Amino acid sequence: MKLRKCISFLLASAMMFNAMTAYAAVNAEGVCEHHPEHTAECGYSEENGVPCGNVCDIHGVNALADDGVSENVASVTKDGNTTYVASLVDAFTSAISCAEVKLLRDADVAETIVIGENYPASLDLAGHTLGGCNTVINVSAGVAFNVLDSVGGGAIAETIRATNYNAVLTMEGGYCERVVIERGQLKVTGEGVYLKELFLNNNPVQLSAGTYGYIQWEWL
Repeated sequence: MKLRKCISFLLASAMMFNAMTAYAAVNAEGVCEHHPEHTAECGYSEENGVPCGNVCDIHGVNALADDGVSENVASVTKDGNTTYVASLVDAFTSAISCAEVKLLRDADVAETIVIGENYPASLDLAGHTLGGCNTVINVSAGVAFNVLDSVGGGAIAETIRATNYNAVLTMEGGYCERVVIERGQLKVTGEGVYLKELFLNNNPVQLSAGTYGYIQWEWL
């Protein structure tokens, strides 16, 4: 009986120590080494008595998403500068050329994302799924657009298509339900790429990697 009480006391002490360690790392105002000062996103206001809304993933005390705002769906990075957006369509319509859009969570779009001139150069699925409307991405300009998956397990659950003669769609990673090359060129360079359905319409292709479920080389 004494042994059981001793073990119970030690377990309780260890749990209390862990809790105190986490609390010590994140002070009463919500600041820790991973959130060293308050921002507009965390909402802290000493004057109005509003507590810090940041939740630290490391210390286990009230942490938000990695980007600091749980509503954000994607990040847009250009020349080392990163901004965050709550709408994936906004990520493409507001971004500048040669930028990278990276998914922060699974996302559905209600309208097709049209890739025109001066649009981001790539989409990183980052392990997330993009779906929604029948055609989620249309490369409608004569630009190069890359799809990659830096994490693994990312997917485009609907159709991505190219409709410009000078468009170059490169698949570096991820799963795609359907790729339709009405005009333009397709390159598949990632070993982890899986295209369930591929429609080419006799357009130029470079299938140097990847796995394919069905390929239709020309329109019926």
